[in-house]
Amino acid sequence: MTRSIFLSLVFHSVMIVLTAISLPFMMRTPVDLPPILSVDLIQITDKTNIPFAAKAAKTLEKLVEKTGLLFALTHNYTGNAMVKQARAMVLNGDLGAIYKVQVQYLQGWMTAEVNEQAKIKPWRADPTKSGIGGSLADIGTHAENLVSYITNSEIAEVAADLGRIGKDRVLDNDGNILLRMKNGAKGTMSISQVATGEENALIVKIYGSKGSIEWNQEDSTKLIAKWVDKPQQTFTPDGIAVYDNVRAISRIPKGHPEGYLEAFGNIYKAFGLHLMSILENKTIEKPDYPSVKEGVNGVEFIYAAVKSDKENSVWTALKA
Repeated sequence: MTRSIFLSLVFHSVMIVLTAISLPFMMRTPVDLPPILSVDLIQITDKTNIPFAAKAAKTLEKLVEKTGLLFALTHNYTGNAMVKQARAMVLNGDLGAIYKVQVQYLQGWMTAEVNEQAKIKPWRADPTKSGIGGSLADIGTHAENLVSYITNSEIAEVAADLGRIGKDRVLDNDGNILLRMKNGAKGTMSISQVATGEENALIVKIYGSKGSIEWNQEDSTKLIAKWVDKPQQTFTPDGIAVYDNVRAISRIPKGHPEGYLEAFGNIYKAFGLHLMSILENKTIEKPDYPSVKEGVNGVEFIYAAVKSDKENSVWTALKA
């Protein structure tokens, strides 16, 4: 067992224990859940038919609202310090009016039919196990969530052209999607798991009337800002000019790598602080972690993109 797998198991085991401990305090009445609800929510599925996913997602959302229980979804990239800096800059108006977004999430591990990693994860290509979305569900939902989180605006409509590259492919493993945001911005999304040579190239660019920002997950400690009337800036965790909420979650000294695991930790910490505030009857600011709404948005994004692709890339609205 590799060190990364071991650490991941430890993190998730701790969260399961914390959830189990907290439920008796939070739950007042028994609640019946639909069968086969995946913890990840994005991959909620029924053994017999995929449309169960959208219904289950909505059921879970209503359940969270009805019971008042806490729900955290580990869209881990939103826990990265520089992603939070990007969002803070948008919310503070630093970039001006946001009018264009570009996001890509490119991997190459599905490129070769004989790829060992692809053999290890055959369920990813099986619609009876993974749902109606392939790469769209696996990595596209991360791209969707990242754009929505940074811009503080959900995707309203998509026009999708999905690819199924390789022998006997049923689910998508490549795609290009036009986006219309609820805030009026427009943009593009490119996703692929057959982008030869790519590892985890998740890159987002946000363009506004005063400036733009760019974040690259493979170089996650840097946020590049470009301005209309001043030189380019590079923001780093705990560096110069970062917002206070970003500095508060920067965990290690300046210049040291900080990224993937710390992002998970920031989500867990925010959830834990929210939970403890309720148990101790304290009031805190709105907690900053993905919840059930972000999960529902991801499911609706998958369904809208698949529907658009089947209808020759027509504009398709995400359900409210």
